Amino acid sequence: GSWEIALMILQRKFSAGAGIARHVDNRWLDALVKRVRLDRPSQWIEKSGAVQESLQRLHDGECVAMLLDENGGPRGPFVDFFGRPASTRKTPAVLSLATGAPIVIGALVRDENSKSFLYRLAMIDPQTEGLRAPKDIIVITARITATLESWIRDAPLQWRWIHWRWRTRPDEPVEQYGSRELDEAFRT
Repeated sequence: GSWEIALMILQRKFSAGAGIARHVDNRWLDALVKRVRLDRPSQWIEKSGAVQESLQRLHDGECVAMLLDENGGPRGPFVDFFGRPASTRKTPAVLSLATGAPIVIGALVRDENSKSFLYRLAMIDPQTEGLRAPKDIIVITARITATLESWIRDAPLQWRWIHWRWRTRPDEPVEQYGSRELDEAFRT
């Protein structure tokens, strides 16, 4: 998918940096994925416990890439995403506020005319925008999510995501999807 291609291009272009990712449970497939994704093992930050290593890398001047359009679970702040409150990972905002590093939001988009890939990029620099307090974590996370939503609205066929984005609900423990809900989603 686009995430894989974007990560490979970035890692080949910038020598110092890594992506946060979860290992694949099947160890043989995990080895294959890492072989395809990486030029060297240091480009991988295991998702579990990634904050400390990410902080160190950012302090050392490296870049850290991560996906944000995932369910943030019960500890994620709820921000609007397509008109619904969505628990969202706050890691980029926390890392940026802790290190002063700007946040570069990116998406790799297929250009239908030339069959090539184009990057969409936007930047949030909390330091120059006066965002420094812990309460600003939600402001930053909402801005990242709003940027992604606007890009998805521009090219909805470019966004394919199989995770339950709205699984954690502010008013219920977990949103459930059954066959009736899936049938309804595909009819609209």
